[in-house]
Amino acid sequence: MSKFHGIDADIWEELLGTPPKEMLLYIYFFSNPFCRPSGLYKIRLETIEHHTGLGKKYVEAINGKIIDYDFETSEVFVRGKMKRILSGFSNNSSMRKAVKADYEALKSVFIKHSFYYKYEGALEGLVSPPIHIPLPYPLHSEKEKVKEEKKHTSSAKEFFDLYNATVTNLPKVRELTDDRESKVRLRLRERPLAVWKDIFERMDRTPFLNGENNRGWRATFDWIIANQTNAAKVLEGKYDSGKPEDRNRELIKQI
Repeated sequence: MSKFHGIDADIWEELLGTPPKEMLLYIYFFSNPFCRPSGLYKIRLETIEHHTGLGKKYVEAINGKIIDYDFETSEVFVRGKMKRILSGFSNNSSMRKAVKADYEALKSVFIKHSFYYKYEGALEGLVSPPIHIPLPYPLHSEKEKVKEEKKHTSSAKEFFDLYNATVTNLPKVRELTDDRESKVRLRLRERPLAVWKDIFERMDRTPFLNGENNRGWRATFDWIIANQTNAAKVLEGKYDSGKPEDRNRELIKQI
């Protein structure tokens, strides 16, 4: 059992809009003593309810969204856990061995499917793909689950491509990393793609965001996806009106 689990600040952005009790339950799944760095482990409903006071209906509420739980085997995959160890994972032999052991110990083919296809790139050459059989999903059909994941991936890619196609003055971005994709998904919940096109166009033509400030700072893809407020300020014209010193003070708040 682990005695300590770090929770980085990004988790609150990932849980944006999640009801408080479901958020608490996810934090429990993420940090309880049984949790593994892979996010794969076994925990009974009785234990969950004993520790949190939250029973089966709350597990069902987040199942297929931010965790995958197999009610028959009591095994869980906490979706956001593994990505916290991806940096350097390919060269960390002890961590690779631990993840492999967690994966191979699973009895649930459903959980194996969910984990493997979430982190297929990182697991290549480490574990064998799960067998391909139709799988019942506790709340959503497997087709619906795959369709939803594809929708998010496609939208993130469209966002990425739209930014590069729109900006001509600002730096373009080369890779849609896992971290960027996660933040883009959050941003797409807040505004449709059409509004983001307007934001990118405004960014690209705003002198202040193109280096005309007392620091020579320029807006980037990572800056605009970092939080909720940067895009709102671009739309509201906070960077294209007022005295230069006022805009510089606004910049200092952001970097």
